[in-house]
Amino acid sequence: MSSGELLVLEQVQLRRGTRLLCKGLELAISPGECWGILGPNGAGKSTLLQAMAGLEPVAAGRIFFDGRELAEWQRRTLARELGLLFQLDEENLTSTLFETVLGGRHPHLGTFGWETARDLEIAREAVRMVGLEALAGRSPHTLSGGERQRMEIAALLAQSPRLALLDEPTNHLDPGQQVAMLKLLKQRFTSQGRAMVVVLHDLNLALAFCERLLLLRGDGNWRAGSRQKTGTPEQFSWLYRHPVRRCSELEEECLSFL
Repeated sequence: MSSGELLVLEQVQLRRGTRLLCKGLELAISPGECWGILGPNGAGKSTLLQAMAGLEPVAAGRIFFDGRELAEWQRRTLARELGLLFQLDEENLTSTLFETVLGGRHPHLGTFGWETARDLEIAREAVRMVGLEALAGRSPHTLSGGERQRMEIAALLAQSPRLALLDEPTNHLDPGQQVAMLKLLKQRFTSQGRAMVVVLHDLNLALAFCERLLLLRGDGNWRAGSRQKTGTPEQFSWLYRHPVRRCSELEEECLSFL
């Protein structure tokens, strides 16, 4: 294991009940990388993301962050280094949009837990980057699904971890916002020693934004590698058990289902 790698999975096995989701998974995520996780519904993509965050136990194998096993990290310390964006839990949305985004700074607060002027500045900038300044005082319950998703993205930006784990961050976003938010996330989390792992369903977004791909089929089998090696019609046809082809000879990065 290289000392420069942020997250390393060694011979990881995941199960859901008696069902084997993946076995012998070997993965190394380095600073500057954007990894995409793809697979059919129920293949274990979200479960794997939670295991990477130390929130889901693995059936076998080990997961390391910055050279130490996840279990060795104190949760508060790990929260400053590793950020999560999971599916929205609307029941836990309270206060205002800005206060929700400011919550991303909580792992960084000092002994007395008070936000500094710098924390407020970082949260305001995160709200601005996702284009929600005009809604900062609104209750999350009054927002559209897309606005709430951008709010959650802003909270992750405010947290500013070294590794961002994102579970379908394009949910509820229109096509233009999908591209804009992925551009923003990639700009932030593939620079200055950071990396990101993103679960996506859209093959073309994965090809456009992810240099490396992990394909989970949900039957224990997986494939991982560069976009050039793993992001091919043949590999996606294997993954989804359905033929996939290129849109045309001139559009090599565009794929569609037959």
